[in-house]
Amino acid sequence: GDKLDTMIKNDLTQVAILAGRGDSVQGMPTIRKLAEINKPFIPNNIRQVIKGIANGIAARGSNLTYDDILLHAISDDIFMMNLSNPLDTNATMTGFPISRCSSFSAFGNATKDGKMIFGANEDYFDTEEVLKNRMAVVVDPTDGGYGYTGGIWNLWYGAGGMNEAGIAIKAHLSFSEPETLRGVVTDMLLSMVLQYAD
Repeated sequence: GDKLDTMIKNDLTQVAILAGRGDSVQGMPTIRKLAEINKPFIPNNIRQVIKGIANGIAARGSNLTYDDILLHAISDDIFMMNLSNPLDTNATMTGFPISRCSSFSAFGNATKDGKMIFGANEDYFDTEEVLKNRMAVVVDPTDGGYGYTGGIWNLWYGAGGMNEAGIAIKAHLSFSEPETLRGVVTDMLLSMVLQYAD
């Protein structure tokens, strides 16, 4: 609970610094407005997850709210927006140095048994404080399913993975315009694909 509290607060500070051009106090109102724009697009099942996390860490003494955790959940997309005018619904991306994620897959004649192999790296541009509190998720199923290891900064996703049906997905930085938070954000979309696609 303590590590989760610290990780979320460090993440919010980092995004606010970016939005405030070096000043987190100035940037915080901007990223809170972005969260308000995004609120109607949060899928109901993910709202329940966020409420559960808020209740769980509150029981351990955290003062983080549902809105704080929601803001943390959408911070990945905020990072990739043009924060010179982040409330512009047609804002374009800036090329923020978020590094370069990559992934690969091989299947059919390219593998010994024809089954798919999928691998990826997740390179995020983070501060020392966020890296210090980075969580690692390791999934090693005993039922013959798929293994996964990921370093994550959000609470219910790694920026890629493979589900039981063999559907593989990976987020990559893509410079797009227009860029907006009026829709389901990347992290939530990824988790929903892994949860529902077959």
